Amino acid sequence: MTKHAPTITDLPTPDALPEDPAALRALVIELLALIAKQAGDIDGLQRHLRALLRRHVGPKADRIDDHQLLLFATSLIGGGEASVDDSEAVEPSEPSDQETPEPLPAALPAPTTGRGGNKRKPLPSHLPRERVVHRPPEADEPCPCCGMACVKIGEEITETLDYVPASLRVREDVREKFACVGCRESGVAIAELPPRPLHRGRYAAGFIAWVVVSKYADHLPLYRLVQIAKRQRVELAISTLVDILALAAGLLRGIVEAMREEMLAGPIIHTDDTSMPVIVGRGPAHKGRIRVYVGVDEHADFTHIVFQFNPTGEGIHSQKWLEGYRGTLCADGAQVNDALYRAGVTEAGCLAHLRRYFIDAQHDAPLPASIALAFIKRIYDVEKQARKARMTPDERLALRQRASKPIVEALYGWIDAEKLTVRPTSALAAALRYAHNQRAPCTRFLDDGRLDVDNNISERELRGPVLGRKNYKVTGSLAAAERYDDLYSVLASCRLAGVDPFAWTRDVLARVLTHPQNRLIDLAPRYWQPRE
Repeated sequence: MTKHAPTITDLPTPDALPEDPAALRALVIELLALIAKQAGDIDGLQRHLRALLRRHVGPKADRIDDHQLLLFATSLIGGGEASVDDSEAVEPSEPSDQETPEPLPAALPAPTTGRGGNKRKPLPSHLPRERVVHRPPEADEPCPCCGMACVKIGEEITETLDYVPASLRVREDVREKFACVGCRESGVAIAELPPRPLHRGRYAAGFIAWVVVSKYADHLPLYRLVQIAKRQRVELAISTLVDILALAAGLLRGIVEAMREEMLAGPIIHTDDTSMPVIVGRGPAHKGRIRVYVGVDEHADFTHIVFQFNPTGEGIHSQKWLEGYRGTLCADGAQVNDALYRAGVTEAGCLAHLRRYFIDAQHDAPLPASIALAFIKRIYDVEKQARKARMTPDERLALRQRASKPIVEALYGWIDAEKLTVRPTSALAAALRYAHNQRAPCTRFLDDGRLDVDNNISERELRGPVLGRKNYKVTGSLAAAERYDDLYSVLASCRLAGVDPFAWTRDVLARVLTHPQNRLIDLAPRYWQPRE
């Protein structure tokens, strides 16, 4: 029979304490065990509470005091070959990809244009200019002194940024008819209609692109699009917009599949996931997951971004998506990917996840946590140096072997010694265990110059679905969740490639039906060339 752990209610009252010293000693031992257990439970609950508070109301950035941490790193590592040069060491650490910008002041100071002052940046030159000429009243009058006509001797131009609201319009494709009025034997000639996403539909590619970009790039709920159209006295139904999104997803699905195939042929894929509530049937919202994949090519450049909806959160879905892949998968230490690693995929870890564990441990163990963060900061300093120099993967690998490897070895030497002295239930022990278990994945970047030291790229790309999830709460059906995959994939890839998502969507929707199906990869944002 299993013996349950004692609770306060199991202990005797003061009046019922035993007189026997041996029984009292046993009772004290049991009480101490209970206190130790409850102290561990309280410590764990407080740790989780601090993490929740930090996530919801605290700073998003993993920001640490760089100069203070460098004291630990310099004393433990030394200033030899393991260190980067002094100019790099004293600079602020590279911010995490999850950092948010500093808030703007309530009132911006007026820009100064004098020598040594901050000059106002010119407005972008690519924007169209609307020239409005203002003539002084004296321009049409003769000179009051001599009576001669005034002439223009120059002008002063003041530029201000203006905005013209987007507007709906009706496009009329006029096909002129021609026929011979003499013999009338040749029949009537009429021009062909240009390709359209909907053969018999009344919505052009530009309108469909507006709906797609508004929903999946700007994260607006569909009812807001209905309200925007209504301000222009255009009545739209949400069901119509849903059908339009389904049409666009179907047209673009082949491009997404071509992006996936090219990604699977590459050497590295970054991945992460987040929750995505979806309504299934008439019950409450189902806790689905949406996973992002970011491809990397041989030159360490990011290629495509593809999303995958996972209705159950089980690893079988990612295994099917990555079927046949034998490259390196950069992810956190989640067990959902273990089957992929057993099947031959190489595991690469995330140094930002490791850093986050030690940041969470700073409250309970500030000194040892700061030591670990100092080591990690020095590793990021090396990466910053490589990024500034625009190094190739081979050059970056050589720098890591020379500068980062001694830091990593010193870090794990300290971890091996420290984990023997900490309380097993503490936050520091959890950080040390994660670092120990993830040693091989987290140090994989030392052997491959194409790898990043962290998985922040995939975490950053999940911000779009997370923002959309906050705005429209749940996904209406499993079919709508599958549209997430295709439309979020192409729009995120547009952002990665520096392509205007509206221009890409409008152009590709008009071309995809007539484009060769075996060359759909040419329409991917990375390779897209707009028509002249």
